[in-house]
Amino acid sequence: MNKQQLIDKMMKEDALALKPLTCCEIFYVQVGAHIRWGWRAGRVGSKPTFDLFYDCVEDARRRGYHVNLELVPSELLTAPLT
Repeated sequence: MNKQQLIDKMMKEDALALKPLTCCEIFYVQVGAHIRWGWRAGRVGSKPTFDLFYDCVEDARRRGYHVNLELVPSELLTAPLT
């Protein structure tokens, strides 16, 4: 990593640290017989979906979003578990 890339990375991390947390929602997507997880906040969201719920939450948090876990159980109750 060259000096400019390192500076750009640090500035991006600083911007994320200063950004107020925006809430996002976790949702499931049925793909065949499997369930995958995603997150979204307005027009922004996870591009890949995730096999594991935990990976989805971690991705949203890494990108500076707050996951309201109190809303998640209602999603889990409606998710078709196969």
